[in-house]
Amino acid sequence: MKNTTPKAQKRTWSPFVDWLHLVLTVIASVLLLPLAFGDVLSGFLLAAVGYLVASAARPLVKKYAVHKTVVFDIHGVYIAGDFNIEALYEIEGTRDLIQRLRKKYKVAALTNMGPELFNMWSRKWDFAHTYDYVYYSGQYRIKKPDPKLFEIVLKDLNAKPEDTVFLDDTAENVEAAKKLGIQGIVFKNAKQAEEELKKLGFGP
Repeated sequence: MKNTTPKAQKRTWSPFVDWLHLVLTVIASVLLLPLAFGDVLSGFLLAAVGYLVASAARPLVKKYAVHKTVVFDIHGVYIAGDFNIEALYEIEGTRDLIQRLRKKYKVAALTNMGPELFNMWSRKWDFAHTYDYVYYSGQYRIKKPDPKLFEIVLKDLNAKPEDTVFLDDTAENVEAAKKLGIQGIVFKNAKQAEEELKKLGFGP
């Protein structure tokens, strides 16, 4: 098991979203280029602005363009250890599995953390770049296994229960998700999780 904090991750996207991002960049650039008035440098700068605008839209594009969704718990699945004494460590293989899944599906995190704890560990473990979307119970004052939390996440992700799989190391939380029609996996290790995902049609 690794005890080091992971380096920042490069976002990965499905090929369709990558293609759509390119199209959005070209459209934005074409719309902005007339403002350059023939100045080549200004034209390049405006094209760069177009790229950044398209980049900012990518999470929203993926949310509505990609249907299958994988939702991971964080503690006990991606990282483990005692939150209060900073003895956390990365669970071997999970981050690699997440990054491979992100190339084909929407991948989100759903964790039971309060705002302070989430903000502290989110920075250290780079949640924002590990997943496409991140949800924590402190945002809504509802904790897993409350079904309302799963319903909020499904709605925000534009995801149907039958097209979604949830992985958690706590069986109670997985069962709660299943009652809503979400497919579920009780996480033991990354290899087992990948095998179960493949059986459900969510192979990376």
